[in-house]
This record gives sequence, structure tokens and C-alpha cells, in this order.
Amino acid sequence: MVHEKIYYIFILYTMQKINIIVGRFQPLTRGHQKCLQSIYKETGRPVMVCMIGVPDDKVDQRHPFKTSTLLPLYEDLFGDMKEVAGFRVVKNANIIQIGSDLYNEGYEVSGWVCGTDRVASYQKMVDKYHDKAMLSDDFRLLEIKRTDDDISATKLREALLKGDEKGFYRGSPSISLSKYLRVDYYGILKNEIDKIYGS
Repeated sequence: MVHEKIYYIFILYTMQKINIIVGRFQPLTRGHQKCLQSIYKETGRPVMVCMIGVPDDKVDQRHPFKTSTLLPLYEDLFGDMKEVAGFRVVKNANIIQIGSDLYNEGYEVSGWVCGTDRVASYQKMVDKYHDKAMLSDDFRLLEIKRTDDDISATKLREALLKGDEKGFYRGSPSISLSKYLRVDYYGILKNEIDKIYGS
């Protein structure tokens, strides 16, 4: 009994508070990066990027990139950003599953960043399932309003289809071009999307 109490006290004090962002990230954009930076600045806590998985046999024109292709690229290119706690593949935006899975890994979700279009539905989930999702007592949902400066994933896919490499990188997260070129990020995604559209 005493050992159990010590164990739970140890777990409680070694939990890392993090934020989350949830999406398919087809692909990641500067708009997504803005979300990561905003909640990191607000809370001082890094963000776990929760990618809704796109299996190899479920790609389509809206979701042309397989998770098995994106995940290693994202971990390599963006994994060392101070705002990023890591990457996880999830089935959907089910906060109970995401929160409890992360809790079991030693993370306590203290924030969720999203765009205006998701705020109402996410807030309902959080209000209803806060305890089941193992969310922190100081949990908050942070809304990021989209502006004309934000680049959508749709625009990046269009740039790939047009062969507009400069436009693609302008809308991609702001890191050194040499990192992108080292893994041929543009070339890999261009090849993937061309397969789907038959170019």
C-alpha cells in the first residue's frame, strides 16, 4: 500500500505538462507553425503534434500523403523545434483517447490549440470529458484566428501540383532551406501527390 502511494506520488511529480494540436497536416504549413508558436508563447509548454493517420490504402486527393511517409519526415525536419514535444499518430480527435494515452506515457495535456472552425466542437468535448481525458486542472483551449497571411494545406498541395517549388517552401514551416533540401522534402511530396492525381 505504501509502495503504491509512493509510486503515484512519483508519477504525479514526473508528469510533463504539454499542449496538443490535432490534424492530418497534409502537409504542415506556416499556419500550423503559427499555432504551435502561439500556444508555446502563451504557456511555455511544448506541443505534441497529434496526426490523424492516413493509411497507405486510404490516400485520396484531399489527403494525398500517407502517414508512413509524413511521420519520419516531420520527426526529422521539425522534431528539434523548441515548440514541439513530439509527434503521435491518432485515429481521430477523440480527446478521451488522446488525453489518456498521453497520460499513460507521462504527459498531462494542459492546452489544445485550434482554428476558429473547431473551437465550438472541441470545447464541448473538453467540457464533457475533461476528467476522462485526464486533462490538467489548468487546461485551456486556445483559438487561433486565421488571417490572410496564413497558408492553408490546400494552397501547398496546389503549389506541388503546379510545380511551384518556391511557393511551396514559402508556405511551409519556417526552417532552414538546407534541412528541406537534405531530405528532398519537396521532391518526396511532389512525387506522392502526382501519383494520386495521375500527373
